[in-house]
Amino acid sequence: MIRNIEENELEKLREWRNSTKINRYLFNRREISSSEHEAWFREVEKNPLRDILVYEENDKLVGFMQLKKTDEKTDVFEWGFYIDPEQLGEGLGSRFAVDALNYIFAKFKAEKIFGQVVSSNIPSIKLHEYLGFKLEGTLRKHCYLNETYQDVFLFGLLKQEWLLKRENI
Repeated sequence: MIRNIEENELEKLREWRNSTKINRYLFNRREISSSEHEAWFREVEKNPLRDILVYEENDKLVGFMQLKKTDEKTDVFEWGFYIDPEQLGEGLGSRFAVDALNYIFAKFKAEKIFGQVVSSNIPSIKLHEYLGFKLEGTLRKHCYLNETYQDVFLFGLLKQEWLLKRENI
């Protein structure tokens, strides 16, 4: 089930985000303090173009997703997500992503969803491809991570593409 985040869940999300199993795939890999995390949450709460959502399975919090609408006049959203690092590799990411896409296209009436993936994040690249996202571009040597410049891949999925793809997932 996908739902809005509750404030008492912020610390759990910060723990996940700071886990080396998760943050090794993020653009910002430094540890985030509680006060920074709280300030980020307060800023997002005030922004009508942003949403923070969580994913539950069997009444247990297991995933996090943020959405950012590109502007007030479009139905194009950027997404980012991660799951409980203790459940990596168990198919949870795929289940979460499928439910998330169904939710975003239905609830938010999205026309397109896009994401940015660091070239070293092979699991996310494979997941985007599995879900039917198309590689729309590459920002070459765009970010400096792990002592090296890495490419950033831009993936996009149109509503019509998802409606066809989800029948085969």
